[in-house]
Amino acid sequence: MKKELIIGIFVSFIFLSVFGGFLYFSRSSPFLAQVSSLQKENGNLREIENEIANLEVEISNLKKSIKEALSLKDELSSMEKENSKFKETLEKRLSALEEKLKKEKEKIKEIKKEKICEKKEKNLPGHRVIFNEICWMGDEESPANEWIEIKNISKEEIDLSGWQILNKNQRLKIVFEEGTKILPNEILILKRGDDFSGAIKNSDEALFLFDKDCNLEDEVFATSSWPAGDNFSKRTAERKQDLSWQTSLDPGGTPGKENSSGFVEIEKEEKEKEPKISLSFPKEVFLNQEFQVSLSVSDLESETYDVKISILKISDESEQKRTISEISQTGEEWQSSYKYLTKVFSGDSFSGNFKLRVSQKYQDFKGEAEILAKVRQSSNKKVVAEFKDEIKVKGLEIAMTPESQAKEEIPSSNETQLQQKQIKNLLLNYSFEEEGESPEIAANWTQDPTATATIRINELAKSGSWSMKQKDITTSYGREFISSPIPIKPGENYKFGGWYYLSNPGSNADPTTYRIFIQICWLAEDKSIIGECYPSQGQKLSTFESWKEIQIETDAPPNAAYAQLKVRAKRDSRDILKTSIYWDEMFIIGPER
Repeated sequence: MKKELIIGIFVSFIFLSVFGGFLYFSRSSPFLAQVSSLQKENGNLREIENEIANLEVEISNLKKSIKEALSLKDELSSMEKENSKFKETLEKRLSALEEKLKKEKEKIKEIKKEKICEKKEKNLPGHRVIFNEICWMGDEESPANEWIEIKNISKEEIDLSGWQILNKNQRLKIVFEEGTKILPNEILILKRGDDFSGAIKNSDEALFLFDKDCNLEDEVFATSSWPAGDNFSKRTAERKQDLSWQTSLDPGGTPGKENSSGFVEIEKEEKEKEPKISLSFPKEVFLNQEFQVSLSVSDLESETYDVKISILKISDESEQKRTISEISQTGEEWQSSYKYLTKVFSGDSFSGNFKLRVSQKYQDFKGEAEILAKVRQSSNKKVVAEFKDEIKVKGLEIAMTPESQAKEEIPSSNETQLQQKQIKNLLLNYSFEEEGESPEIAANWTQDPTATATIRINELAKSGSWSMKQKDITTSYGREFISSPIPIKPGENYKFGGWYYLSNPGSNADPTTYRIFIQICWLAEDKSIIGECYPSQGQKLSTFESWKEIQIETDAPPNAAYAQLKVRAKRDSRDILKTSIYWDEMFIIGPER
């Protein structure tokens, strides 16, 4: 152990001696000092080079990071755009879903609201609100001008929300909107066309008023006839204080006002002379014939009088009777026979001639009809005399020359074929008098794009009460209406067209800047369209504020089985003022199949 310690000390001594000598020598030797300095500089250089290399790597990495950051920025911008589009899509979808939800809620609300009430047995009327007056017969202008009046006879305001008025067959239906209220003694008037659709029948009818819980409030029945009112004089049915009914004092009643004292016929002790009336007329008339009638009336009061002479279609139900004729005193100016000729004569008697003809829109009618003459006082509209009789309406009269009359006993085959052809207006509801699903819709016609742009209306008509109106004519043929298909004979000649009335929008408007496009479309047996509708060009109009006829003629294709009438209108540019056009007495005339 001691030996090993001594050896270690000795070796350490030698190492220290050598190292000390080296240090001494290096300080005294310039060469060794240079070598040492050079080694030191080389070490520093390597450190700098290493630092530079590290910096270059760091710069390279930084450039990569910047590049990646820029790329990420573009990506973020693209993502933001996509997110914006996605957000917009989501918002639209959300809006659509909310709108759909709203509509569904409204549907549910409507379904709840549209619950149809029914009269229950032993359900006595509450009589808080009553039927106060009923114009079930229309007026002198139109049988469609019907209205119903209700009145609150209680001492409290009543909320009518959800209340219903129904007729016997429930085609007439009124459901009062949410928030509708009626004050004590307040009167509400409900008009056909504005507030309800469907006709009030003149017999076999009933009206019911129900509250929101379907409790009966009032009722009125017209089994064989109404309890009051008069179709002859157009006096309405009015409610009395004891809730019984009376006929109104004056024709037309008291719409929106307190009821009258009622109409009473007073029997005088001295028997007055009854007015005498007679009418001379041909017992048979042709559809295309103007004919003369002679009216005589006497034993009248010395007043001024109006005259009406009409031909009516016979029907079992009086409300289905329609005036199918036109009347003229001179043969030049014609009007619908439904309306009175006013102030025709004054005095206590009259004898005079009038001309009648069947209206163009009833050229398909043949058979037994009724001829009616009425005389009324001009001042109070009181009808003082009436005449009724039967008349026969025959098909179109074909004028024959003496030569053809001589051959009549032995007709040729061509003449036989001609006689067998029934030339008539084939269109259904060609004057729009018949109502479809609502007053704005015409039966047997399609109105496009909506029944708000092309509507059946009774504000202007060539004859009768109704016409078709195309509102606010656009710069394209967007307003149109099309007849239902009618069967025709292939290869035969047909005339088609109608009467139009162009409203004047003012400001020096030019009628030639408006066009109409009236076409006939031929259909195959399967009702597919054959080729193009004819003609292919529209026509410029020529005048405002006057009824004008347009008529076109063509032959049916050999493979045609049906035909449709298509009617459109437009204005030439957006700079031209919008206006409306009315149509009446449309026709497709030719042999029927």
